[in-house]
Amino acid sequence: MRRALLSFVVAYALAGAGAPLHAQAALLDSLRPQIERAVVRGEWTALDPIIARLRAASRGAGVRDPWTHYDLGYALHRRASALLLAERVDQAKPLLEEAEKALAKSQEFGGGGTATALRGAVTGQLAGTGGMMAGMRMGPRAFKQLDEALAGAPRD
Repeated sequence: MRRALLSFVVAYALAGAGAPLHAQAALLDSLRPQIERAVVRGEWTALDPIIARLRAASRGAGVRDPWTHYDLGYALHRRASALLLAERVDQAKPLLEEAEKALAKSQEFGGGGTATALRGAVTGQLAGTGGMMAGMRMGPRAFKQLDEALAGAPRD
């Protein structure tokens, strides 16, 4: 009886442990097309609620999921890029800084060359938003990240 109860508890715990991951994958699968649709249409403010959902997910069920952090970094990068084009650097810079941190977490949790490449691009954008000293400091870092991404995923 005791062994059966223990087996039930272990099975229940394992089943529950997979549920957040499945829900997390479903969330990301539903948000990615929305991100791309907003980008293609140039509907930049449509990214704001998506970014809010990804921020929440990155602190909740997706806290250790590389793709939650990657998608957050990607959405922030796209939103910041639109702000840079509109010459609103003061609004874009904090988004780029947040994107860089999200992409660093993605790398930490296994995002691979894809996360490293986007992080390099974001770091390059940050280099351009902070003046000459930021460019001198971050420019080489951006190139290094891009080189690492190419070495880690040469066919991606």
